Amino acid sequence: MFWEAVKNRKFLNNGKETFFIGDFYCHESKLVVEIDGKIHYYNKKHDELRTYIMNYLGLDVIRFKNEEIENNLENVLIKLKKYFYRTNNSTP
Repeated sequence: MFWEAVKNRKFLNNGKETFFIGDFYCHESKLVVEIDGKIHYYNKKHDELRTYIMNYLGLDVIRFKNEEIENNLENVLIKLKKYFYRTNNSTP
């Protein structure tokens, strides 16, 4: 569902090539988008470590729960737009 919403601009690429890269990655903005299912409720320490490592590598990480994507995709996309506006020093 998320992929269908963002793929037209092709600004998020599936980042499975290395274990540091999450579900989606935007190289031009150095942004990792993680979409967390229920397993992540039990892996919080692991997720925190991965986020720390990715931040150390100069990447930002945004996490969304599966439920957010399924129930309110529009709000998720608004959060992403706000991130891009903020990082590009623009106003929405």
